[in-house]
Amino acid sequence: MSGRTGLFADPLEKSRIRLEWGGRKLELSAPFSVFSNTWIDRGTLLLLEHLPDGEPATFLDLGCGYGALGLPIAAAHPVSRGLLVDRDLLAVAYARRNVVLHKIRNVSVVGSLGYRGIHSVWGPFDWILSNFPARAGDRAFAHFLTEGVRSLSPGGEMRVVVIAPLAKGLEETARALGIPGETVARTEQHAVFSFRCGEVRPAQVADEVYDRDTVEVALAGLEKPLRLTRPTDLADEPYRLAESMPFLAECLLADLPRDARILVFRCGYGLLAALTVKRYPGATVVAVDRDLLGTEFTRRNCSDEGARLRVIEAVGLEEAVQAGPYDLVVGELLPPLGIAGTLIELEQVRSALKPGGTALVVGLKKEWREIVKAGQKPAAWERVQAGKSVAVFAASRGQGAC
Repeated sequence: MSGRTGLFADPLEKSRIRLEWGGRKLELSAPFSVFSNTWIDRGTLLLLEHLPDGEPATFLDLGCGYGALGLPIAAAHPVSRGLLVDRDLLAVAYARRNVVLHKIRNVSVVGSLGYRGIHSVWGPFDWILSNFPARAGDRAFAHFLTEGVRSLSPGGEMRVVVIAPLAKGLEETARALGIPGETVARTEQHAVFSFRCGEVRPAQVADEVYDRDTVEVALAGLEKPLRLTRPTDLADEPYRLAESMPFLAECLLADLPRDARILVFRCGYGLLAALTVKRYPGATVVAVDRDLLGTEFTRRNCSDEGARLRVIEAVGLEEAVQAGPYDLVVGELLPPLGIAGTLIELEQVRSALKPGGTALVVGLKKEWREIVKAGQKPAAWERVQAGKSVAVFAASRGQGAC
């Protein structure tokens, strides 16, 4: 069973979720803007109720989130060694927090995009468990399965849960790869599958498994449209390419010093990073994001920029701020971050500026309104552009600022 309580002192913490499983009770801290952060997902609960038999010596929780799957298993099997992995560094931070909170000593939590960096240090595993992300795509599923069964110890088992509409496609993918599988449990919403070692046929090249499509974006100030590869499971909202990016591009400063320093926060797959390095040919750009899928694609989409682009993988802006100060900071609000977390981020953005520097942030108009309604209008930020759905706000630091 699971439950939830209210907000806590940490501005990024949304709830604490109670889980009773395996004769043990856990209270898991869950942050804003991660999957299933007010109650534990039904798919995760279904997988917990249909684990492989016995006790694993080693197990891997792939896509661990804040630890709702891997931590109760580790608590129930204290002699096992567990590895929890996620591409979202905020989820990783909270999984580690929950490890400390419950004094669980038989697990490690690492940030990784899929299996990258795992094989050289960890494994093989008796169990590999995962709640597959619904938007990952067929090629990513093939990669997860292929590398998963290759990472199993003799007699090991991979068990995954997917939403019901993806069940047939996952079965077909496994069959095409020659991976023996069976359905372990099924509800109207989810299905749990078991996979074991087999003669696995070659899957998609690892560097291409997350590719979704290529998009061309024409923006003000650029001679040519930007051409970028977009990943699966990191989608553009409909308003982003139609309003957010064009408005932000129109608001960019006409000129910056030749050796300007620019910070792009929440860089995603690299659109804003590509825009700024092309718009300001002499500038150095620092791009930061907590999503390792986003930073991977930012590097790919800006691979021809060499030393002019530095990509930082971090939860907050502290490391990026320390690499400043900056002539220009640009970025996007993240609606699910919560008001307190957003206000802290906006203050960090402004503090990253040089005296005389400018910050431009785009976000949904309704999110800005929610901040104002809460009586928390951020000081020094003024609206400079607005459309049907989004608005661009700007802030600066005076020449005498310190």
